[in-house]
Amino acid sequence: MRWYYGWNVLAVGVLFQALIVGICFTCFTFWVNPWVEEFGVGRADVMIAVAASTIGTGVMMPFAGRLMERIPIRVLICTGTVVLAIGVVLISKAAALWQIIALYATLIAFGYAFAATLAGQALAVRWFPSRIGFAVGIVSQGSSLGGVIMPPLCTFLLGHYGWRDANMMLAGLVVVIVLPVVWLFARFPREGELEPPRVSRQAVPVAAAPRGEWTTARVMKDRIFWILGVTFLCPAISYYAFQQNLAPFSAELGFRPQAAAALVSVFSAATIGGRFLFGMMADRIDPRIPYWIASACIGLSLVVTPLHPGYPVMLGAAALIGLGSSGLMPVVCVMVGQNYGSAAFGRVMGLVIPFFSLAAAAGPVLSGAVRDGTGSYVYAFVIYLPAMAAAAFAMLVMMRGTAGSAAPADAPAKLAV
Repeated sequence: MRWYYGWNVLAVGVLFQALIVGICFTCFTFWVNPWVEEFGVGRADVMIAVAASTIGTGVMMPFAGRLMERIPIRVLICTGTVVLAIGVVLISKAAALWQIIALYATLIAFGYAFAATLAGQALAVRWFPSRIGFAVGIVSQGSSLGGVIMPPLCTFLLGHYGWRDANMMLAGLVVVIVLPVVWLFARFPREGELEPPRVSRQAVPVAAAPRGEWTTARVMKDRIFWILGVTFLCPAISYYAFQQNLAPFSAELGFRPQAAAALVSVFSAATIGGRFLFGMMADRIDPRIPYWIASACIGLSLVVTPLHPGYPVMLGAAALIGLGSSGLMPVVCVMVGQNYGSAAFGRVMGLVIPFFSLAAAAGPVLSGAVRDGTGSYVYAFVIYLPAMAAAAFAMLVMMRGTAGSAAPADAPAKLAV
Protein backbone atom coordinates (compact mmCIF):
# COMPACT_ATOMS: atom_id res chain seq x y z
CA MET A 1 0.00 0.00 0.00
CA ARG A 2 1.44 3.38 -1.03
CA TRP A 3 2.38 5.71 1.81
CA TYR A 4 0.12 8.76 1.94
CA TYR A 5 2.19 11.94 1.89
CA GLY A 6 -0.36 13.73 4.06
CA TRP A 7 1.00 11.92 7.10
CA ASN A 8 4.41 13.54 6.52
CA VAL A 9 2.75 16.93 6.37
CA LEU A 10 0.88 16.34 9.64
CA ALA A 11 4.17 15.37 11.34
CA VAL A 12 5.79 18.60 10.13
CA GLY A 13 2.79 20.56 11.38
CA VAL A 14 3.16 19.00 14.82
CA LEU A 15 6.86 19.92 14.89
CA PHE A 16 6.69 23.58 13.96
CA GLN A 17 3.66 24.21 16.16
CA ALA A 18 5.35 22.58 19.17
CA LEU A 19 8.24 25.03 19.02
CA ILE A 20 6.50 28.19 17.85
CA VAL A 21 3.39 27.95 20.02
CA GLY A 22 5.58 26.91 22.95
CA ILE A 23 7.82 29.95 22.58
CA CYS A 24 5.03 32.44 21.88
CA PHE A 25 2.52 31.43 24.53
CA THR A 26 3.27 28.37 26.67
CA CYS A 27 6.51 29.80 28.03
CA PHE A 28 5.18 33.32 28.51
CA THR A 29 3.92 32.58 32.01
CA PHE A 30 7.51 31.88 33.14
CA TRP A 31 8.67 35.37 32.14
CA VAL A 32 6.00 37.11 34.26
CA ASN A 33 7.77 37.16 37.62
CA PRO A 34 11.27 37.93 36.19
CA TRP A 35 9.86 40.89 34.26
CA VAL A 36 7.85 42.10 37.26
CA GLU A 37 11.05 42.13 39.32
CA GLU A 38 13.37 43.56 36.66
CA PHE A 39 11.14 46.34 35.37
CA GLY A 40 9.27 47.12 38.61
CA VAL A 41 5.77 46.70 37.16
CA GLY A 42 2.59 44.83 38.07
CA ARG A 43 1.36 41.51 36.73
CA ALA A 44 -1.33 43.22 34.68
CA ASP A 45 1.33 45.39 33.04
CA VAL A 46 3.29 42.32 31.97
CA MET A 47 0.14 40.67 30.67
CA ILE A 48 -0.22 43.58 28.23
CA ALA A 49 2.58 41.96 26.23
CA VAL A 50 0.67 38.75 25.58
CA ALA A 51 -2.48 40.80 24.99
CA ALA A 52 -0.66 42.93 22.43
CA SER A 53 0.63 39.77 20.76
CA THR A 54 -2.78 38.21 20.44
CA ILE A 55 -4.34 41.44 19.16
CA GLY A 56 -1.56 41.75 16.61
CA THR A 57 -2.05 38.13 15.64
CA GLY A 58 -5.77 38.67 15.24
CA VAL A 59 -5.15 41.62 12.93
CA MET A 60 -2.70 39.63 10.79
CA MET A 61 -4.64 36.35 10.64
CA PRO A 62 -7.09 37.39 7.88
CA PHE A 63 -4.17 38.42 5.68
CA ALA A 64 -2.33 35.17 6.45
CA GLY A 65 -5.43 33.16 5.55
CA ARG A 66 -5.81 34.92 2.21
CA LEU A 67 -2.11 34.62 1.35
CA MET A 68 -2.25 30.86 1.93
CA GLU A 69 -4.45 30.68 -1.17
CA ARG A 70 -1.84 32.52 -3.28
CA ILE A 71 1.70 31.89 -1.95
CA PRO A 72 3.37 28.51 -1.26
CA ILE A 73 2.68 27.74 2.36
CA ARG A 74 6.27 26.72 3.10
CA VAL A 75 7.37 30.24 2.13
CA LEU A 76 4.87 31.75 4.56
CA ILE A 77 5.85 29.42 7.42
CA CYS A 78 9.59 29.97 6.94
CA THR A 79 9.12 33.73 6.72
CA GLY A 80 7.07 33.74 9.90
CA THR A 81 9.68 31.60 11.67
CA VAL A 82 12.54 33.97 10.81
CA VAL A 83 10.55 37.03 11.87
CA LEU A 84 9.61 35.33 15.14
CA ALA A 85 13.24 34.44 15.87
CA ILE A 86 14.33 38.03 15.26
CA GLY A 87 11.65 39.20 17.67
CA VAL A 88 12.76 36.79 20.40
CA VAL A 89 16.39 37.92 20.02
CA LEU A 90 15.35 41.57 20.35
CA ILE A 91 13.29 40.72 23.45
CA SER A 92 16.46 39.40 25.07
CA LYS A 93 18.01 42.86 24.57
CA ALA A 94 15.04 44.88 25.89
CA ALA A 95 15.76 47.63 28.39
CA ALA A 96 12.14 48.40 29.28
CA LEU A 97 8.82 46.58 29.35
CA TRP A 98 7.31 48.79 26.63
CA GLN A 99 9.91 47.44 24.20
CA ILE A 100 8.87 43.86 24.95
CA ILE A 101 5.22 44.80 24.49
CA ALA A 102 6.01 46.41 21.13
CA LEU A 103 7.90 43.31 19.95
CA TYR A 104 5.09 40.99 21.01
CA ALA A 105 2.58 43.18 19.18
CA THR A 106 4.56 43.12 15.92
CA LEU A 107 7.26 40.53 15.24
CA ILE A 108 6.01 37.83 17.61
CA ALA A 109 2.45 38.31 16.36
CA PHE A 110 3.59 38.11 12.73
CA GLY A 111 5.51 34.90 13.38
CA TYR A 112 2.57 33.28 15.11
CA ALA A 113 0.05 34.34 12.46
CA PHE A 114 2.08 32.92 9.57
CA ALA A 115 3.90 29.96 11.14
CA ALA A 116 1.72 28.41 13.84
CA THR A 117 -1.83 27.15 14.27
CA LEU A 118 -3.50 28.48 11.12
CA ALA A 119 -0.78 27.07 8.89
CA GLY A 120 -1.00 23.67 10.59
CA GLN A 121 -4.78 23.61 10.33
CA ALA A 122 -4.76 24.65 6.67
CA LEU A 123 -2.31 21.85 5.85
CA ALA A 124 -4.41 19.31 7.75
CA VAL A 125 -7.69 20.32 6.12
CA ARG A 126 -6.22 20.35 2.59
CA TRP A 127 -4.72 16.87 2.95
CA PHE A 128 -7.68 15.33 4.86
CA PRO A 129 -10.82 17.18 3.67
CA SER A 130 -13.14 14.31 4.61
CA ARG A 131 -11.66 13.88 8.12
CA ILE A 132 -11.20 17.43 9.31
CA GLY A 133 -11.67 16.83 13.04
CA PHE A 134 -9.34 13.83 12.99
CA ALA A 135 -6.59 15.63 11.03
CA VAL A 136 -6.82 18.88 13.00
CA GLY A 137 -6.79 16.83 16.20
CA ILE A 138 -3.48 15.30 15.12
CA VAL A 139 -1.76 18.44 13.86
CA SER A 140 -2.91 20.36 16.95
CA GLN A 141 -0.88 17.96 19.04
CA GLY A 142 2.00 20.28 18.23
CA SER A 143 0.60 22.84 20.65
CA SER A 144 0.17 20.12 23.28
CA LEU A 145 3.64 18.72 22.70
CA GLY A 146 5.11 22.19 23.02
CA GLY A 147 3.24 22.61 26.29
CA VAL A 148 4.81 19.39 27.62
CA ILE A 149 8.43 19.86 26.56
CA MET A 150 8.84 23.65 26.60
CA PRO A 151 8.02 24.44 30.29
CA PRO A 152 10.81 22.20 31.67
CA LEU A 153 13.18 23.55 29.03
CA CYS A 154 12.26 27.17 29.80
CA THR A 155 12.55 26.76 33.56
CA PHE A 156 15.93 25.05 33.12
CA LEU A 157 17.26 27.81 30.88
CA LEU A 158 15.73 30.50 33.11
CA GLY A 159 17.28 29.03 36.24
CA HIS A 160 20.74 28.50 34.75
CA TYR A 161 21.15 31.40 32.33
CA GLY A 162 18.50 34.03 33.12
CA TRP A 163 15.62 35.15 30.92
CA ARG A 164 17.75 37.10 28.44
CA ASP A 165 20.09 34.27 27.45
CA ALA A 166 17.18 31.83 27.60
CA ASN A 167 15.37 33.79 24.88
CA MET A 168 18.51 33.89 22.73
CA MET A 169 18.78 30.10 22.93
CA LEU A 170 15.11 29.59 22.09
CA ALA A 171 15.46 31.80 19.00
CA GLY A 172 18.37 29.71 17.74
CA LEU A 173 16.50 26.49 18.45
CA VAL A 174 13.43 27.41 16.39
CA VAL A 175 15.50 28.51 13.38
CA VAL A 176 17.75 25.45 13.31
CA ILE A 177 14.91 22.93 13.61
CA VAL A 178 11.91 24.47 11.85
CA LEU A 179 13.32 26.03 8.69
CA PRO A 180 14.88 22.98 6.98
CA VAL A 181 12.04 20.60 7.84
CA VAL A 182 9.28 22.96 6.71
CA TRP A 183 11.07 23.87 3.48
CA LEU A 184 11.49 20.22 2.53
CA PHE A 185 8.08 18.79 3.45
CA ALA A 186 5.33 21.41 3.99
CA ARG A 187 3.06 21.93 0.95
CA PHE A 188 -0.54 21.61 -0.19
CA PRO A 189 -1.54 18.50 -2.20
CA ARG A 190 -1.10 18.42 -5.94
CA GLU A 191 -3.73 17.10 -8.32
CA GLY A 192 -4.39 13.39 -7.77
CA GLU A 193 -2.57 13.20 -4.43
CA LEU A 194 -5.58 13.25 -2.09
CA GLU A 195 -6.56 9.99 -0.44
CA PRO A 196 -10.05 8.60 -1.20
CA PRO A 197 -12.67 9.86 1.29
CA ARG A 198 -13.77 7.48 4.02
CA VAL A 199 -17.50 7.08 4.30
CA SER A 200 -19.28 5.23 7.09
CA ARG A 201 -22.88 4.42 7.89
CA GLN A 202 -22.70 6.93 10.71
CA ALA A 203 -21.81 9.79 8.39
CA VAL A 204 -23.66 12.99 9.13
CA PRO A 205 -24.87 14.52 5.83
CA VAL A 206 -24.32 18.17 5.07
CA ALA A 207 -27.25 19.98 3.55
CA ALA A 208 -26.94 21.29 0.02
CA ALA A 209 -26.38 25.01 -0.31
CA PRO A 210 -26.07 27.65 -3.00
CA ARG A 211 -22.94 27.74 -5.08
CA GLY A 212 -20.59 30.68 -4.90
CA GLU A 213 -17.16 31.77 -3.81
CA TRP A 214 -16.64 32.65 -0.17
CA THR A 215 -15.17 36.12 -0.37
CA THR A 216 -14.16 37.93 2.78
CA ALA A 217 -17.12 40.28 2.48
CA ARG A 218 -19.56 37.38 2.07
CA VAL A 219 -18.16 35.55 5.09
CA MET A 220 -18.39 38.70 7.22
CA LYS A 221 -22.07 39.03 6.33
CA ASP A 222 -22.88 35.42 7.17
CA ARG A 223 -24.82 34.82 10.39
CA ILE A 224 -23.12 31.50 11.15
CA PHE A 225 -19.70 33.15 11.11
CA TRP A 226 -20.69 35.51 13.92
CA ILE A 227 -22.37 32.74 15.92
CA LEU A 228 -19.19 30.67 15.77
CA GLY A 229 -16.98 33.60 16.70
CA VAL A 230 -18.95 34.72 19.74
CA THR A 231 -19.79 31.28 21.14
CA PHE A 232 -16.15 30.17 20.99
CA LEU A 233 -14.90 33.49 22.36
CA CYS A 234 -16.45 32.93 25.79
CA PRO A 235 -14.83 29.61 26.80
CA ALA A 236 -11.58 30.64 25.11
CA ILE A 237 -11.23 33.81 27.19
CA SER A 238 -11.62 31.68 30.32
CA TYR A 239 -8.90 29.16 29.62
CA TYR A 240 -6.44 31.77 28.33
CA ALA A 241 -6.89 33.66 31.60
CA PHE A 242 -6.16 30.47 33.53
CA GLN A 243 -3.18 29.45 31.41
CA GLN A 244 -1.25 32.72 31.50
CA ASN A 245 -1.91 33.33 35.22
CA LEU A 246 -1.08 29.77 36.27
CA ALA A 247 2.55 30.38 37.27
CA PRO A 248 1.95 33.50 39.40
CA PHE A 249 -1.15 31.88 40.93
CA SER A 250 0.91 28.81 41.80
CA ALA A 251 3.52 31.03 43.46
CA GLU A 252 0.73 32.68 45.45
CA LEU A 253 -0.34 29.22 46.65
CA GLY A 254 3.24 28.55 47.78
CA PHE A 255 4.20 26.05 45.07
CA ARG A 256 7.83 25.92 43.92
CA PRO A 257 8.71 26.90 40.32
CA GLN A 258 9.22 23.24 39.41
CA ALA A 259 5.75 22.43 40.73
CA ALA A 260 4.28 25.27 38.68
CA ALA A 261 6.07 23.93 35.60
CA ALA A 262 4.53 20.53 36.31
CA LEU A 263 1.05 22.11 36.40
CA VAL A 264 1.63 23.68 33.00
CA SER A 265 2.90 20.37 31.66
CA VAL A 266 -0.16 18.53 33.04
CA PHE A 267 -2.41 21.16 31.49
CA SER A 268 -0.70 20.64 28.14
CA ALA A 269 -0.52 16.85 28.42
CA ALA A 270 -4.27 16.70 28.97
CA THR A 271 -4.78 18.48 25.66
CA ILE A 272 -3.07 15.64 23.80
CA GLY A 273 -5.84 13.13 24.32
CA GLY A 274 -8.46 15.87 24.24
CA ARG A 275 -7.63 16.96 20.71
CA PHE A 276 -8.00 13.39 19.43
CA LEU A 277 -11.19 12.81 21.40
CA PHE A 278 -12.99 16.02 20.50
CA GLY A 279 -11.77 15.97 16.91
CA MET A 280 -13.14 12.49 16.25
CA MET A 281 -16.35 13.25 18.14
CA ALA A 282 -16.94 16.34 15.98
CA ASP A 283 -16.42 14.23 12.83
CA ARG A 284 -19.02 11.65 13.90
CA ILE A 285 -21.75 13.50 15.81
CA ASP A 286 -23.33 16.93 16.07
CA PRO A 287 -20.29 19.13 16.85
CA ARG A 288 -22.32 21.15 19.34
CA ILE A 289 -22.11 18.19 21.76
CA PRO A 290 -18.30 18.20 22.08
CA TYR A 291 -18.48 22.00 22.32
CA TRP A 292 -20.74 21.74 25.38
CA ILE A 293 -18.57 19.04 26.96
CA ALA A 294 -15.44 21.16 26.48
CA SER A 295 -17.15 24.22 27.98
CA ALA A 296 -18.31 22.20 30.98
CA CYS A 297 -14.75 21.01 31.67
CA ILE A 298 -13.46 24.57 31.59
CA GLY A 299 -16.27 25.88 33.77
CA LEU A 300 -15.81 23.20 36.43
CA SER A 301 -12.11 23.99 36.69
CA LEU A 302 -12.84 27.68 37.12
CA VAL A 303 -15.16 26.87 40.01
CA VAL A 304 -12.63 24.65 41.83
CA THR A 305 -9.39 26.53 41.24
CA PRO A 306 -10.10 29.83 43.09
CA LEU A 307 -10.84 27.93 46.31
CA HIS A 308 -7.06 27.75 46.87
CA PRO A 309 -6.93 23.94 46.84
CA GLY A 310 -3.94 21.75 47.58
CA TYR A 311 -1.52 20.63 44.93
CA PRO A 312 -3.30 17.34 44.00
CA VAL A 313 -6.56 19.20 43.34
CA MET A 314 -4.68 21.81 41.30
CA LEU A 315 -3.21 19.01 39.19
CA GLY A 316 -6.72 17.71 38.54
CA ALA A 317 -8.04 21.18 37.72
CA ALA A 318 -5.15 21.80 35.32
CA ALA A 319 -5.84 18.48 33.60
CA LEU A 320 -9.58 19.18 33.33
CA ILE A 321 -9.23 22.66 31.88
CA GLY A 322 -6.53 21.38 29.54
CA LEU A 323 -8.91 18.69 28.32
CA GLY A 324 -11.71 21.20 27.78
CA SER A 325 -9.58 23.82 26.07
CA SER A 326 -8.17 21.24 23.66
CA GLY A 327 -11.64 20.57 22.27
CA LEU A 328 -12.44 24.08 21.08
CA MET A 329 -10.15 24.34 18.06
CA PRO A 330 -10.90 20.94 16.45
CA VAL A 331 -14.63 21.54 16.90
CA VAL A 332 -14.59 25.02 15.36
CA CYS A 333 -12.47 23.69 12.48
CA VAL A 334 -15.07 21.02 11.77
CA MET A 335 -17.86 23.59 11.89
CA VAL A 336 -15.98 25.86 9.49
CA GLY A 337 -15.27 22.95 7.17
CA GLN A 338 -18.91 21.86 7.23
CA ASN A 339 -20.23 25.31 6.47
CA TYR A 340 -17.62 26.78 4.12
CA GLY A 341 -15.64 23.89 2.57
CA SER A 342 -11.94 23.04 2.55
CA ALA A 343 -11.00 25.41 -0.28
CA ALA A 344 -12.13 28.45 1.72
CA PHE A 345 -10.92 27.08 5.05
CA GLY A 346 -7.81 29.26 5.34
CA ARG A 347 -9.70 32.43 4.52
CA VAL A 348 -12.58 31.71 6.92
CA MET A 349 -10.39 30.48 9.78
CA GLY A 350 -8.22 33.55 9.30
CA LEU A 351 -11.36 35.52 10.17
CA VAL A 352 -12.50 33.23 13.01
CA ILE A 353 -9.16 33.03 14.84
CA PRO A 354 -9.22 36.76 15.73
CA PHE A 355 -12.04 35.88 18.14
CA PHE A 356 -9.61 33.53 19.88
CA SER A 357 -6.96 36.26 19.72
CA LEU A 358 -9.35 38.67 21.42
CA ALA A 359 -9.94 36.06 24.12
CA ALA A 360 -6.21 35.52 24.60
CA ALA A 361 -5.67 39.27 24.82
CA ALA A 362 -8.49 40.13 27.20
CA GLY A 363 -8.50 37.10 29.50
CA PRO A 364 -4.98 37.29 31.00
CA VAL A 365 -5.02 41.08 31.37
CA LEU A 366 -8.48 41.18 32.93
CA SER A 367 -7.69 38.41 35.39
CA GLY A 368 -4.33 39.97 36.25
CA ALA A 369 -6.01 43.34 36.86
CA VAL A 370 -8.75 41.77 39.02
CA ARG A 371 -6.14 39.93 41.05
CA ASP A 372 -4.06 43.11 41.52
CA GLY A 373 -7.18 45.00 42.57
CA THR A 374 -8.64 42.41 44.95
CA GLY A 375 -5.48 40.62 46.10
CA SER A 376 -7.00 37.27 45.16
CA TYR A 377 -7.59 35.09 42.12
CA VAL A 378 -11.09 34.08 43.31
CA TYR A 379 -12.93 36.70 41.28
CA ALA A 380 -10.24 36.71 38.59
CA PHE A 381 -11.37 33.27 37.38
CA VAL A 382 -15.11 33.01 38.16
CA ILE A 383 -16.08 36.24 36.38
CA TYR A 384 -16.18 34.34 33.07
CA LEU A 385 -18.75 31.72 34.10
CA PRO A 386 -21.93 33.70 33.22
CA ALA A 387 -20.64 34.46 29.72
CA MET A 388 -19.79 30.79 29.18
CA ALA A 389 -23.30 29.75 30.19
CA ALA A 390 -24.82 32.30 27.82
CA ALA A 391 -22.61 31.10 24.95
CA ALA A 392 -23.58 27.48 25.54
CA PHE A 393 -27.25 28.45 25.37
CA ALA A 394 -26.67 30.50 22.23
CA MET A 395 -25.02 27.51 20.56
CA LEU A 396 -28.10 25.43 21.40
CA VAL A 397 -30.64 27.93 20.11
CA MET A 398 -28.90 29.70 17.25
CA MET A 399 -26.99 26.82 15.64
CA ARG A 400 -29.94 24.40 15.55
CA GLY A 401 -30.34 23.14 12.02
CA THR A 402 -27.62 25.35 10.52
CA ALA A 403 -24.87 22.76 9.97
CA GLY A 404 -23.78 23.07 6.38
CA SER A 405 -26.55 25.44 5.44
CA ALA A 406 -24.17 28.18 4.40
CA ALA A 407 -21.66 26.07 2.49
CA PRO A 408 -21.23 26.32 -1.26
CA ALA A 409 -22.40 23.20 -3.05
CA ASP A 410 -18.86 22.18 -3.95
CA ALA A 411 -17.89 21.95 -0.27
CA PRO A 412 -16.94 18.42 0.83
CA ALA A 413 -19.71 16.38 2.38
CA LYS A 414 -19.56 15.56 6.06
CA LEU A 415 -17.97 12.13 6.29
CA ALA A 416 -17.21 10.04 9.34
CA VAL A 417 -13.78 8.68 10.12
